[in-house]
Amino acid sequence: MNDSEDKRDQTKIVPVESPLEVFKRHMVQLFDIDPDFVKNLEVRKGLEFDLNSLPTRREKMGYEWIPTEEDRKRSKSVPSWAKEVQCPKCGAIMVPLKSKDNTRFGENVTYQCHRVDEFQNMCLVVLTVMTGVYYCMRPGDFTKSDWDWENVAFQTVPVIPGAKVADISAKEDFQQPKSMNWCPWTKNTQNKVIWDSFWEIILRDGECGCDELRDRVLEIRPKDKNGSYRSKLDRELKTLPLQLQRRSGFVIKAYGGVFRIVGKAKGDPELHPYSDEAYRKEYGF
Repeated sequence: MNDSEDKRDQTKIVPVESPLEVFKRHMVQLFDIDPDFVKNLEVRKGLEFDLNSLPTRREKMGYEWIPTEEDRKRSKSVPSWAKEVQCPKCGAIMVPLKSKDNTRFGENVTYQCHRVDEFQNMCLVVLTVMTGVYYCMRPGDFTKSDWDWENVAFQTVPVIPGAKVADISAKEDFQQPKSMNWCPWTKNTQNKVIWDSFWEIILRDGECGCDELRDRVLEIRPKDKNGSYRSKLDRELKTLPLQLQRRSGFVIKAYGGVFRIVGKAKGDPELHPYSDEAYRKEYGF
């Protein structure tokens, strides 16, 4: 694909509307109402809802038996490996909503994350897990007009049981690094303390709590407790997974306020230590 074809295949970036903005837009489209009035509407402060007082869809439809989360997990159509699936966003165990077996692609389980944070907001990430897909679908198989992967699958490479893939070595399970002696900074800056403290905790415990990391930095650098230094510290911790991946090449995810290393990816070739060939060789990049 040449440059001009590549540019044509790029999807135009459009700002994502929040659910509230979508709701306001629909109100103006459907009702005879002042658009300026709708534009200035805000969610009522302290708005809450009690799930126990709201009937489920099955209850409203008149079903006698209403399955619970545990009923769904015990269902024979949910394979044992799929009963406890972790949310890819916050790390909580997701709630199985529905499950089907013997579908076109094998087991099909749909989950939603119902974790509530300290601000009483629910995560609500939806995830569908499907097995029995004997097609190898690659990024180059899809165009920007392809919305449903199932319709594309049959046009891709069939990899039925017994078929082997040539020229690709087996991938071992990801192993967390045993050491991290490379640091982008030499002076005792805030970034250096964050870097050193993060890797010290990770190598010791296998994970690093955000609050634990913040406390460690403040212990070493008391001046970061207030003012612009504290604001910078909060910003650095908020973007820590991305910045660490760019510099180290390791993929860091924040699950419920806990940082974990989940894999390796391509770091930024302009940023140390990933930019150093010796570093990449030592850590297998």
